[in-house]
Amino acid sequence: GGVDWDPDGFVYFAGKEKDLVANPTTPADFIANAGANDVYKVRLDGTALQMLTNTPSRGEADVSVSEDGSLVAFGALVIEPSNDYSEIWVTNSDGSNPQLVYVGGKPGVSSVHDPEISPDNTKVVFSRVNSDVPPNFPDNPAANTAHDIYSVGMDGTGLARLTRPGPISIIPDWRDNSILYLELNDMANYLGASMVSANGIEQAPRRIGLGANAPKWIP
Repeated sequence: GGVDWDPDGFVYFAGKEKDLVANPTTPADFIANAGANDVYKVRLDGTALQMLTNTPSRGEADVSVSEDGSLVAFGALVIEPSNDYSEIWVTNSDGSNPQLVYVGGKPGVSSVHDPEISPDNTKVVFSRVNSDVPPNFPDNPAANTAHDIYSVGMDGTGLARLTRPGPISIIPDWRDNSILYLELNDMANYLGASMVSANGIEQAPRRIGLGANAPKWIP
């Protein structure tokens, strides 16, 4: 999940060259394959492929690039046999200086997803599963429960929940002082694009596009 590009013509993504175990059968096999996921970048013409992370105990996903192309944010699932958990990381665009920004919880319980870097490169916005509120789609056992949109400083301080708990608020995109995101709200019968201020706390969203999916700002 999550593909992005920079002003120099590189595309950033998460993937792996191959499964470490070709035919996984045991928990250890699946753990090894999940941890093989890493962050890469490649030019638009397919040349200059570069691996930016090499983390056999973490599976990376949800890659994004800062507006100036200098930083890369991504989520990581730490693979442990009895206690998987999620993290938000930021690195330089060449993979150097990796920095752990935020530690989330277990997948589907309090995991963190889809980090995006603020325009001034000082904060990260992301979604976090909120399993303390009722599911938005109780008749569908496969549906995700709520997500809230949070921001946090690059140093891990100043955590703030930007959206009111309840809906599924995911895939944030930051421009100027506004956060654009996808809202799924069963109670309000709304699925579409919504927006909140980057400086607010637990805000009611401004709904701007019924039926929109995964909205993004136009550069």
